[in-house]
Amino acid sequence: MSIGYASTRTKVLAGTAAALLVALGGTGIYLLLSGDSEKELTLPDFTGQTKDKALAWADENNVSEDQFVFEYSFDETTDADVIMGQSVPADTVLGDSIVTFQVSEGADPETMFILPDFAGQSRESVEAWFNEHKFSAVTYETKEDKTVSDGTFLSVNPTSGKTVRRKDTVIVTLAGGGGTGESTAGNTTPSNQGGVNSDGTITVPDFSTIAWSNATGWGTQNGVNVKVQWEATASYQPEQYIRQSVAAGSKVNKNDTIVVTYCSGKPVNLVSQIGKTKNDAQAYCTNNKLNPVFIEVYGNADAGVIVGMSPNAGIVPETAQITFQVSVGYVPVADYTGKTTDDAAAGIAATNAKYNSSANLKYEINYEYTGMNKGTILKQYINGVEQKGTTYCGTGSLISLTVSGGIQVPNMAGWSEEQLLNKLNELGLKASKTEQYSDSVPMGTIMWNDTEGKNSMETVAYTVSIGPENWDNWTPPEEETPATAAPAEENAGEENNG
Repeated sequence: MSIGYASTRTKVLAGTAAALLVALGGTGIYLLLSGDSEKELTLPDFTGQTKDKALAWADENNVSEDQFVFEYSFDETTDADVIMGQSVPADTVLGDSIVTFQVSEGADPETMFILPDFAGQSRESVEAWFNEHKFSAVTYETKEDKTVSDGTFLSVNPTSGKTVRRKDTVIVTLAGGGGTGESTAGNTTPSNQGGVNSDGTITVPDFSTIAWSNATGWGTQNGVNVKVQWEATASYQPEQYIRQSVAAGSKVNKNDTIVVTYCSGKPVNLVSQIGKTKNDAQAYCTNNKLNPVFIEVYGNADAGVIVGMSPNAGIVPETAQITFQVSVGYVPVADYTGKTTDDAAAGIAATNAKYNSSANLKYEINYEYTGMNKGTILKQYINGVEQKGTTYCGTGSLISLTVSGGIQVPNMAGWSEEQLLNKLNELGLKASKTEQYSDSVPMGTIMWNDTEGKNSMETVAYTVSIGPENWDNWTPPEEETPATAAPAEENAGEENNG
């Protein structure tokens, strides 16, 4: 939507109201030329394409990235970063519309599965199960066993029947054949506390005898990277040891990594509370032994409605902290018509600072040259709709301000000093004169004048020719002088509109 009605306009686009406030308080508003808002650019259908494709299209078509909002959610059938839907239909004229894209985060890594019994199955069959369920940390090792054919499943850690998340480390052991049936891992008699051996290797301890808080300390002491991870399960007590990625008694080298898993508590299947009330979320957490934290934010919903939560779904342990974003309602925006851009910047920045900086308001300025003083707001729009009085809007809304650029001074270079002074008098402006020699501009003719927008009674600087410095070598120019051409006001206006 085109904002402003003067023939000459300059658009200023602010990244955020807070950033503009800093600019206004320092060296002035940083001007950015935007594209033509009236361009009838239609939105393609990005469903099934990646987020990068949408951003690349926006860049190619000079569409502000602020018009694209990406909301993420897990999806079992759609790859990560693929767009599943968009709020503005395809082939719609984009204009200043804000488009919300629903983007997949891929399969939820917290989803839990019960490990099946793979006894007698081949590696291909085992791999197919883990690939189908999108596990991300499965490793395969071999163990000599000539009682079965190569590649036959022997064991899995955690053991079959255990509940694991698809992101957990899973180690599958397969038959290598041709051996004695003993492990090739270099195992020795298990040592509960392990330690450094004479050959420089490190014997892995039995971490079931080591508290989780001391596990990483053992690794630091012995030069091994010990990573502690947590798993929600009802089979163990909170903080109880579950498994380790390298068996106790095995030998590892310095800087090798061992993953030790401990119980984080009984699993709770967290259900999204978005769209429900704060009271509903509180009751849900109480019933499921979860610890809620409520944060107030502006939201595109009525006050008291949950508009966000972290984590938003999946398996979590009992007593886990769940952070809820509770809407305080839509964002109030004051009408700054008749006030200054400083007033608007300060007011919008103050709104953006409230409720955990959730308003995310932005604004742009369109200048019109009028008889009013510079910086006076003439009209105000929210998301393209003219505003009258305080208005409530959604987060991330765009506020467009039509602002007076002051009194427009025409470019009168080439005209007589008398014509310029008459024009400035007509506009209610003062003059500040400098003189300069010129071999090409006749004496008494304007060489340059300030065309910046002015407030009433401000001074306009100009330079007038005093002719050539050496009159003996001067010959008058052959061109027709502007004094015989059209009136200054008409030509100045045409040049200014060009």
